[in-house]
Amino acid sequence: MDDILAGEITHDGSMSDLITISNNGSWASVAGGAMNDMVVMDSIGIEAWIVGNTRPRAAFSVSPADGTVDTQFKFDASATTDATDDAEQLMFRWDWENDGIYDTNWTQNRKSTHQNALEPWELIKIFYPRLQVKDSRDARDTVTNQVIVRQTEGTISTKIFIPALVK
Repeated sequence: MDDILAGEITHDGSMSDLITISNNGSWASVAGGAMNDMVVMDSIGIEAWIVGNTRPRAAFSVSPADGTVDTQFKFDASATTDATDDAEQLMFRWDWENDGIYDTNWTQNRKSTHQNALEPWELIKIFYPRLQVKDSRDARDTVTNQVIVRQTEGTISTKIFIPALVK
């Protein structure tokens, strides 16, 4: 078997897979579980395509990047990719406040809208909405982006408390 190269790949210290690669670079096999990352071995002139699963790469844009409490922000995760799953197999969900509690259910829809609220005394606030993506084998990725929200003119509420002097 002089034409076969064997090696070991460790991913995140949590999984080890044995791979075999033909010397013409046309195939690779994985034993012991699915890979979470694609591997290209070019240091010895062999390109390997790992058979298994890759984690999706979450990405999204927001438009506009800043607005007021009246703005409907448009979120678009069309830039999300996965090397082993078709686009229609990916599922998306959003955490608008980035508090770890997802505000939407899993959906195949890559686009969403959201309107942020501010407390009456807040003039401006930066939100970091989070997108989580999963593929058909439950491999996941998350990413955040920034949204700047300002109060609409005339809606700022201030209260001044003056203690009464009692004799």
